[in-house]
Amino acid sequence: MQKIYSILVSLLFFPFAVAGQIFGYLFSIIFFRIQESFFFDGHWLSSIVSLDIFFKVLEFILNLFFSAFFAGYFAAWVCLRIYKNLLRNYSLIFPIFMIFISSIGFILTLDTKETSDFAVFFSGILSIYVFNYYIKNKTDIL
Repeated sequence: MQKIYSILVSLLFFPFAVAGQIFGYLFSIIFFRIQESFFFDGHWLSSIVSLDIFFKVLEFILNLFFSAFFAGYFAAWVCLRIYKNLLRNYSLIFPIFMIFISSIGFILTLDTKETSDFAVFFSGILSIYVFNYYIKNKTDIL
């Protein structure tokens, strides 16, 4: 019965991972704007070199990282609040399946060099890793 409960609770991964991604995206925008204003407004380097490309790449990476981290963390937190005796292997079945389905286009067309496809794939892998980490170490999150 514990296996069935673990699979059923893992069905909640998707909606709460989406909510976590939205929160992570908003957090990364706020975090990036604070860092940008504190460290690079009027910095001596900005008068020598244009840092626009650097900021765009950094913002892309921060959005990706924070969104994926918050998605995995929030989904694990909610799943563990609902059912504390989750079996890790069974609770990962649905999230891995969803990430695989969402990444199948990237996997089949590896010859294209689309950064957004790679970002979706990497974000999914990172959110599964964070979800797995916090399900495995239940005391860290509760």
